[in-house]
Amino acid sequence: MHPKLEIDHRALKIMIAVVAFTLANVTSVLANDSILSISEAYKYGGWARDVLVGAMFAVAAFMFAYNGYRPLEKVLTKATEVAALGVALFPGEVEPVGSTTQTVHTIASLVMFLTLAWLCWIFYQRAKRKHLMRANRRAVLYAICGWVMLASMLIVVVDHFMGGPLVDRIPRLVFHCERVALLAFGTAWLAAGHIVPWLTDPEERWT
Repeated sequence: MHPKLEIDHRALKIMIAVVAFTLANVTSVLANDSILSISEAYKYGGWARDVLVGAMFAVAAFMFAYNGYRPLEKVLTKATEVAALGVALFPGEVEPVGSTTQTVHTIASLVMFLTLAWLCWIFYQRAKRKHLMRANRRAVLYAICGWVMLASMLIVVVDHFMGGPLVDRIPRLVFHCERVALLAFGTAWLAAGHIVPWLTDPEERWT
């Protein structure tokens, strides 16, 4: 049984999940092209850019409102907030390669995904401590999502420093890795929203 709250953290998590699930495909469709990364939405401008910037501000706002249950969790959500603002305010595909704007955008993107993966670990630990059947299922899902996010970003980083052999074969590699990472992020936060019966024990469900 949860106390009645004006702002329920579970609702925030579900809204964040919706943003994560839709961002990659929506920006790609609105760009009217096979964008090579989500950040290319800046280059196309219009609705594609506006959706990306709006989504990042939405994530920043949700993370500002969500503090979690531990000091570390609060620090991570605020770091994610700042990183999301960095992604929104510093367009990575508009400025020349190596420019300050692009560097800030890249660092902010990596920080955002790293902190989100770390939050998956915190969710995992919290679910395991409950010693409930469905919470244990959720813990496994959190762990998978966290590792998928890290693996997706690692592929992009390693390929970049190796000179781009994978990108040469798969031009949209960065976009696909970003989309997979966002889907993992959304899946973890949807599970944390406690609306999926198979992943939510009766005492955890919304009332």
